Amino acid sequence: MIRFALKKAHQYKTIVKYVIAGGTAAFVNLAVLYILTSLAGIYYLISTTLAFIVAFLVSFFLQKFWTFRDHSREKIY
Repeated sequence: MIRFALKKAHQYKTIVKYVIAGGTAAFVNLAVLYILTSLAGIYYLISTTLAFIVAFLVSFFLQKFWTFRDHSREKIY
């Protein structure tokens, strides 16, 4: 059963990496939101905006460099 799952995961490697990167970005979003709102005491609208920006950057870099292995940096700006 595990061998079958690993074979399918290798077959759908890009999709699995895409889901992992998206899940990581969602976790980062919630973690940063919690830290900024509850622990740092920042107003929730400001902390939501900052958490979204951080999660967006995490998602972008994970998708670009890890999931799709596009290491060009000419058009990032």
